[in-house]
Order: sequence, then structure tokens, then C-alpha cells
Amino acid sequence: MSERLWNISFRPLVWLLLLAIISPGCVQGLPRHQRIEPPPLTDTGLEEYLNKLDSISSIKFLFSIHFKKGDEELKGSASMTIQGEDSELRVYSMGFLISEIRLKNGEITTEGKRISDDKALLLMKALRSCLLWWDIKEREIELSEDLILVRNSWKKVYLDKNHLPLLQEIEFPNLTSPLSEAVRIDYSRPQFYRDAGLWYPSMIYVRLKNNEITLQIERIITSIQN
Repeated sequence: MSERLWNISFRPLVWLLLLAIISPGCVQGLPRHQRIEPPPLTDTGLEEYLNKLDSISSIKFLFSIHFKKGDEELKGSASMTIQGEDSELRVYSMGFLISEIRLKNGEITTEGKRISDDKALLLMKALRSCLLWWDIKEREIELSEDLILVRNSWKKVYLDKNHLPLLQEIEFPNLTSPLSEAVRIDYSRPQFYRDAGLWYPSMIYVRLKNNEITLQIERIITSIQN
């Protein structure tokens, strides 16, 4: 390429680059993507916040899942949709649907990878309680210096002062299966999910009998009842 052609083609670009570096003020007028700041962690009282969560009529969680039982491990992605008392869980591996479990009108149906109805029911109840931590009937609230305890006869949820869950302990009183025992759920790494308009823990660890399940929440979508 001749020197004349280089000067014509590239010199204006070089000067623009130098100008941008040494004179940042010259480009301040250019349009930029405006970052929307999330709302503060706590901007309402606890009862008002719980009532807001109770008003959600339908919610869908998209997450990665890591299931471990002894030496057996399973990793994949999943979605769980909860509407009223009904729920649907879909689990994918390598992009393929491998299992689908539905709980509708109290009845369990499964497709794909087969698990017993007892285990499927327990899994669905555990995941629902784990994800909808605020879904506590006849709840009582106890305040301490550092923590908030929201509880009923079979469920305890420990919140921090920002109304975010830290730990949940569940016992299922209506299950007679030998699998029914206390479930421990730990929450961490809260982040703001814009599609749902709420802060929520991005990491959830579930311990059930000799099973360990790790959920990493990627997206939450909600619908509010009228």
C-alpha cells in the first residue's frame, strides 16, 4: 500500500483514536447504554414484602442443577414452573429433555427417566418449598438481633435483616414414606432478577437424606394475580 493511500485511509482513524484517549471529554456526548440500578434490598416492611410475594400467581425458575447421591452424580439444566398448588419440573442434559415430572391436583406423573412416585412427590415438594421459601401457611414471625425467623409447625425459614433467606428446615408431616425426614436448605449469593423484579439467592443447596442437590438460579419469571 502506498504512503499516500495509507495517509488517506487510516490517518483520520488514528487521529480519532488519539483524541478519544487523550480527551475523554470529547466523547461524553455520545449515547451510552444506561445501566438500571436494582432497588435496595429492603424498601418495605417484612409483612408487606411477604404479602407481595404471596401475590405471585405463577413463577418459573430456570436453573442449573447438580444432583449427588454417594458416588452417583448428575448435572444438567432445569426449569420449574409453579402455579397455585400445581407444578412442573423439566430436567435437561446436553440440551435434551431427560425427565419431566408434573404435580397436578395432588397427582404425580413422570415422563422420561423413571423414578418412583414416592421419590418424585418428595422431590417436587422439596423443590417447591425450597424455591417458594415464603410459602408458609399460618406463619409466625420471631425477631432477634440479627435474624428473622418465619415458621409454622413444620417449616422454619431464617432470614437476614434484608428479608433474604439464609437457611430453611422442613419436615413433611403428611408423608408416611421412610424417605420423609428433615430437609435442610442453605441459600447464598443474592442477586437482582429483573424479569421478576426481586432479589433472590442465586445459589441454593438442598440436603435430603443422603442426597445433595445444588441449584444455580439463572432466571426467574413471575406473574402477579389481579
